[in-house]
Amino acid sequence: FLLDLANYFLEVRERDIKNSLANLFVEILLPVAAVVKLEMNIPIVRNFVDLLYSHVFDLCSKNKHRL
Repeated sequence: FLLDLANYFLEVRERDIKNSLANLFVEILLPVAAVVKLEMNIPIVRNFVDLLYSHVFDLCSKNKHRL
C-alpha cells in the first residue's frame, strides 16, 4: 500500500493531489517516527522513504511547494 502510494506520488503532476498525499504520508509516518529510536527495521517503510527521499527533498527546495 505504501509503495503504491509512493509510486502514485511520483507519477502525479497535479499540485493539490501531491499536497494531499504529502499530508497523508505525514499522518501515516508520524506515529512510526515517534517509535523508531536508532535504526529502521521495517523494510516496507525504509523502501518507501528511500523511494521518495530525493524527490521530496528537491520539492522542498522550491518556493511553490512550501507551505
